[in-house]
Amino acid sequence: MPASPVFFIVLVLPAGIGLIILSSACYRVHPFFSLSPACFVTGSLGGLGTASLLSLMIEGFGKMMGSPGFIIVLGTALGFVLHANRATTAMANAIVKTDRQQTICLCHEPYRVYCGASDLL
Repeated sequence: MPASPVFFIVLVLPAGIGLIILSSACYRVHPFFSLSPACFVTGSLGGLGTASLLSLMIEGFGKMMGSPGFIIVLGTALGFVLHANRATTAMANAIVKTDRQQTICLCHEPYRVYCGASDLL
């Protein structure tokens, strides 16, 4: 039985948006990974059946896979994870360390900018 439009607009949509904000802000989950549970909760509370909800989620995911937006989202998520683990700094230090024996000192100036860029991610 579908929910009434007023119930859906007043309670269900803010609950779904709140779930995304709560998981992103409080639990530090990347917004991309919090959208699926929010979609499931919003669809379930909105009166969609499990089969139709899953087919809509798969259809939406398929449309996203076909667009370049998915690559951008995954690249952003990967950059966030690398920054949170300080892996970008470790990679930059490894590049500077291995390249130091092969390059003269004048060439190390761009590496300082590259190493500092990891803190801006």
